[in-house]
Formats: sequence, structure tokens, C-alpha cells
Amino acid sequence: MKYLTSQQMKQISRIFLVLSVGIFLSCSSDDDSLNPSSTNAELIIGSWTWSAQSENGVDSGDLTDCQLLETFIYDGTQVAQIDYYGDACDQSYSSIENYSIEGNTLTFFDVDDETDFYSEEIIELNTTTLKLRYEETYNSETFIYIDTYTKAN
Repeated sequence: MKYLTSQQMKQISRIFLVLSVGIFLSCSSDDDSLNPSSTNAELIIGSWTWSAQSENGVDSGDLTDCQLLETFIYDGTQVAQIDYYGDACDQSYSSIENYSIEGNTLTFFDVDDETDFYSEEIIELNTTTLKLRYEETYNSETFIYIDTYTKAN
């Protein structure tokens, strides 16, 4: 029976050390390639209901029952908006617009006239919450609104 010398043992130990380090590094977590983060265009798809609004940084208070039913359904290229009114919150109005998303800008276009458009800033968008910021000017006074929506499905 032949025994290994101390020099041979050191070489074998180094080889095992290099292999162990190589295996450890190759098993590092790299979830980005398996599960890339979703884009705004992907996250917005689905139904969203209105849940809160602020005007110039002040909470606008509780929304009415009918406002809480207001729904936006994004399908990737168009959004259907369904508004409700009355004591029974009967469906009163629905409309469809085209939309596009570039970065944090959500732009809505009239389906019959692409030159008729408006934009809102996406300030938060994840799997459960959508927050949009927009400005309106009325009688030379500018109002900044932040609308919050909750994903319905």
C-alpha cells in the first residue's frame, strides 16, 4: 500500500479547494435571468378600481360608493373605463382609449384621433397598487392630483 506524501496531500487539498470555490460561485443566486422584474407595461394589465385621491398634497377624503366602483381595465393597448352614478351606482358611462407607456409616463389617446391625448405620471406601480399624478389648470390655478387604484384581478 502506497501512502501520499505531504506535498501530494497539499496539492490534492488545493485542487479540492479550487473546485469547492468554483462550485460555490457557480451556484450563486442569479434570479434576474430566471425571473426578470416586470415592466410598467406588464404590471398595468388587468382591472383597477379607484381607492383614493389627493389634491395638491391633501387627501380628498372618502370617495363615494360609486367612485369606489370606477374601474379601468388595461389590456396592453387599450383601456376601458367604467363609471357609475346614482343611489344604486348603476353603470352610467363606459369609454375606450388607446394608451402607451414609456418609462413612467402613461399616455392616453382618443381611439379615433391620435392627436387628442393626455399624459399622467406613474409614481407607483406594482402588483397591487397604481398611483398616477396629473395636473389640471382651471381659472389660471394649477391643481395637482394623485389618484390611487387597487388591482381587482
